[in-house]
Amino acid sequence: MNVVKTFLVVVAITMPGYLSAQISLTEKDRVFFKNRVEYNLTYMVKDSSILNKIEIQGNGIRMFDNTIYPEMRLYWDEVPKFIGYSQGMDYYKLKSFYQNKGGQYLFLKEEDADMYEYYHPHPPTDFYGLRVAIDPGHIAGNIKEAIYEKKYLIFGEDSVFEARLTYATAAILKDTLEKLGAEVLLTRNERTGAVGIPFQKWYREDFKKDLDTYVALGDVSPQEAKKLRETDSKYYVFETFYTYLDFVSRSRKINAFHPDVTFIIHYNSDESNHRVEGRNTVPVDANYSMCFVPGAFAFGELKKIDYRIDFIRLLVSNNIEESQKLAKYWIEEHEKIGIPPIPADNDLIHVRKYCIAAPNGEGIYSRNLYLTRAIKSPVVYGESLYQDNKTEKDLLLKKDFMLGDITTSKRVAEVAYAYLNTLRRWLEDNKKNEDNE
Repeated sequence: MNVVKTFLVVVAITMPGYLSAQISLTEKDRVFFKNRVEYNLTYMVKDSSILNKIEIQGNGIRMFDNTIYPEMRLYWDEVPKFIGYSQGMDYYKLKSFYQNKGGQYLFLKEEDADMYEYYHPHPPTDFYGLRVAIDPGHIAGNIKEAIYEKKYLIFGEDSVFEARLTYATAAILKDTLEKLGAEVLLTRNERTGAVGIPFQKWYREDFKKDLDTYVALGDVSPQEAKKLRETDSKYYVFETFYTYLDFVSRSRKINAFHPDVTFIIHYNSDESNHRVEGRNTVPVDANYSMCFVPGAFAFGELKKIDYRIDFIRLLVSNNIEESQKLAKYWIEEHEKIGIPPIPADNDLIHVRKYCIAAPNGEGIYSRNLYLTRAIKSPVVYGESLYQDNKTEKDLLLKKDFMLGDITTSKRVAEVAYAYLNTLRRWLEDNKKNEDNE
């Protein structure tokens, strides 16, 4: 639905320094946004305590902080401008805006007018000019780093690690999309994570400086910083702070790119599988795909202000609905290459504790991961197959596909093309809907 076309009304305002454009919605459009919020709320709330932080009223939304008092009020008439602000502002500007808004009505200043170019009322319908962000999951540039990251599989003399598979998948997808006219961002290179420097080097050269910076910005508490400075465990620093910096770097690169769609590429393994002698992996029979989209905020996950900002942005935007559409095609395209979605009656612990099943097919779950929450576009976080599956393991170990300097498996290329065909079908669906308007 082309929302902007149907409801924007220009009203003159004479206040100095403001544009003479103030949005006023029709009652039909207010109902549209209220219905969207109520739909999104179904997939946003994993724990009922979250409902204590949000109140849907006849004329808008009230968001609460950690007290009984509303922190911010958003009227239905303000929603289009709020979407423009939240899409266009960087993290720190948006945080300042949110803290200062309170119950004040939104007026659009002249210097903020260009934010509307980042609010896409028309879903894209063609590869040409499409902006696609691709995030190859994990960090390791070699098997030694993969073992440190705990994202590796060893089968006797052979090994495979997820960071290499995800990067190869992303590179193949990027190459194909650019040939079709799309603009593509990769969040990292083949050798490092999004921070851009391997952990051991970062730990020697940048750890203390980066920690001081993030404490000063208010993103790391003094108590957390004290633990990090005093620990003797490098792995604690890696898991607690370096991976956080990596997620932050990925999300901010993506948001600065202003994508139409984002794919986060991962590969899975059997949750119940265990290493032999702490190292070797036993191949398994199981093999499924699954993917995550935004939502499913759990207990305590609205304590931090950035979580609350992301929550309300997801609540009023179309990101959840469009992510679910993309995810349905993603699951179906993986079925075409022989990978079924994980059944609805699975016994995965993280699904039971942290996920909400989407309404449009097996294997699709709302989950409040950092990258499903913080990215400002429709997003699919894919887990394509089980690397430790008996058949997949043999396919992934082959070196029978080349792209430039990358030598990988044809199976990896098949996964990349599943992502490509997901996009193709989404664009076709958008085109069909546009033609029917």
